[in-house]
Amino acid sequence: MKIKAQWGFRGDALKLNAESADVKAGQVFEDVDPEYGHVLVGKGLVVQITEGTAPKETKPAKPAELKAGEGSDVVPTTNSDGATDAAGTQTAGGEASGGAGPAEAVSDAAAGGPTTSDQGGDDKKALLIQQLEAAGVEFDRRWGAARLEAALAEAQKKDPA
Repeated sequence: MKIKAQWGFRGDALKLNAESADVKAGQVFEDVDPEYGHVLVGKGLVVQITEGTAPKETKPAKPAELKAGEGSDVVPTTNSDGATDAAGTQTAGGEASGGAGPAEAVSDAAAGGPTTSDQGGDDKKALLIQQLEAAGVEFDRRWGAARLEAALAEAQKKDPA
């Protein structure tokens, strides 16, 4: 195995087939013990030199290959549980666009919108979290929907307003 030192370090002269254990950056070693060479490569001290092959180059991404959201100034905002915030999206400048705020979303649900029992798992949990936040109830976002629902019911019993 042929390697080239990226950093200066003190190595094993026998395994490097070198006269000295002191290695200087840029030094090239021929016939290094393969296991020891791979250990040094893994630590980032050296790079493996392969004969007859050029270093691999990555091709630049074409505009059509950009990741979703790259090149756009509109970024969806998310809660810590991964659900999209009810406020919609947020531009790079920090201005909100589209959607209703959390307080409006809660009032829509209370005004005849789907109740918590009509919602699916994540939607139900997101709605309960919004309602708990609006009510000022202390809770943990890691709680399941059943526990969030119980916390909301308890809060409503204490303050029926």
